[in-house]
Amino acid sequence: VPGFTPVGIYDDVFLETWDDTEITEDNIRTVYEDNTGRILFDVKGRSGKEIMLRASVFKEEVLVGETSVKAEAKNGYFQAEGSIEIENPALWWPVGYGDHPLYRTEICVFQKAEYPADEEPEDKLVKEVGFQTVEMPVPLAFVINGKKVRLFGGSMDPMQGYTHCYQRERARRVFEMVEHANMNMLRIWGEGIPLPDEFYEEADRRGILIWQEFFMGHGAYPDDEAYEEKCVEEAEVLIRRLRHHTCLLMWCGGNETIMGAEYIDEKPYGERIVKEAFPKLVKRLD
Repeated sequence: VPGFTPVGIYDDVFLETWDDTEITEDNIRTVYEDNTGRILFDVKGRSGKEIMLRASVFKEEVLVGETSVKAEAKNGYFQAEGSIEIENPALWWPVGYGDHPLYRTEICVFQKAEYPADEEPEDKLVKEVGFQTVEMPVPLAFVINGKKVRLFGGSMDPMQGYTHCYQRERARRVFEMVEHANMNMLRIWGEGIPLPDEFYEEADRRGILIWQEFFMGHGAYPDDEAYEEKCVEEAEVLIRRLRHHTCLLMWCGGNETIMGAEYIDEKPYGERIVKEAFPKLVKRLD
C-alpha cells in the first residue's frame, strides 16, 4: 500500500492591506531592577511622512504608563524607540511559585505630529509582557526572581501527527493536563512545526515555562554556508516573533542533532555553524 503525504494549504489564509503607514517590525521587552520595571520598545515601519508613536501600558485595564515619540520617515521608512517606567511592578512567576500578571502594551502610530485624543491610529500593535529576572548559575539550573525553580515538564509534539494542524481545543486540554500533573514547563519539540501565537499567549497567562527548540532534528545537515544562511533566516524569524513572551525560558538548537551527527562522523558535526552562524544571528537581532 503506497504512503501519501498531505500537501496543500492547511492553515488560515489572510489578505493583508495597509495605507501609507504600517508597523513592520517591533521589539518589546522588559527590564526589572531595584523594584523598578521598564518596558522598552523599538518599532520600525513604513511611512511617507513624520509620525507620532504613542506607547501605552495597561494592567488589568488600568493605564499605568504612557509616552509619545516623534520619528521622521527616511526613504519611506521610520524607526522609533523609547521606554516606560513602572514602579513596583508585579512579578511574573511560573505556575506553583506565584501569580503570572501581564502588562498589555499598545503601540499606536499616527501620521500627525499632534493628534487629537479621539483620532484612530494608522496602525496599532498590542502585546502582553511580564516582569521577571532569570539566572542560570550552572547549566539547566534556573533562578527566577531570586528563587530556585525546579522544572517539571514534558515534550510538546504536534497535536495532529498526520497533518500537524494546530487544534485549539486540544491545546486547551494539554494545558489543563499540564497543570493537573503539577508541571511547570513544556518543551517545544524540534521535529515538530512552529506553533501559533495563541499557544504562547496561553502559556504566558497560565505561567507555563517554554523550552523552545529550533526546528531541526537528528543532525547530519549540510555544513556549508548556503545551508547556514537558511538556518539563520529561520531562527531570526522565530526569535523576532516570540521573543516578547515571558514564558520563554530558553532556546535549544534542536532535537538530538548532535547524536544524529555522531553516526556519520567522529568529529563534532556542524562546529563551524556554531562558531560562525550564531554570532551572525546575534548581530542581526541587535
